[in-house]
Amino acid sequence: MKVMSKIELSMIEVLKDIAETLEKNRIKWCVLGSCALALHGVNIRPSDIDILTDNDGVLFICNLFKKYKVSFVQNETSSGMFESSLARFFINLVFVEVMGDLKYKSKFDNKWHNLDIFSVAPTMVETYGFKIPVAPLCLLLVLYERWRRDKDIIKIEMIKNEERAICCQNY
Repeated sequence: MKVMSKIELSMIEVLKDIAETLEKNRIKWCVLGSCALALHGVNIRPSDIDILTDNDGVLFICNLFKKYKVSFVQNETSSGMFESSLARFFINLVFVEVMGDLKYKSKFDNKWHNLDIFSVAPTMVETYGFKIPVAPLCLLLVLYERWRRDKDIIKIEMIKNEERAICCQNY
């Protein structure tokens, strides 16, 4: 299966555990970052799992996965470019970052933007018999173009090489 070619089985197992737990508790969430790209079939090997939710979701996830929690900071500002509630977990040798109410500073217009993934339905990716809500590929492209970090340049090209990456104007 193409989608799983670059995602380690240990990461898939952690994703399954997270998906089942968050679905059971009705928490709105989706996968972002390189893991989202890999789930969309982009040829990339993710090193961690990035999850977006709201602030209440971060607090709830911290409680659900407290035995794996490494850190939690409210209103974390990272590199002057991102701001969110941020919880970090280490689950079965996999790093997981959970961001709530993420804001980012675009290099395109030098303004702060709220990332409201829930105004657009996440893409549901099915793998190994379970479904994972994943940020749409066109949204990921727009975000990487706005962030324009050095590590994002190759991701932008990888997404553009995907036939399905027809960009939405809504982002």
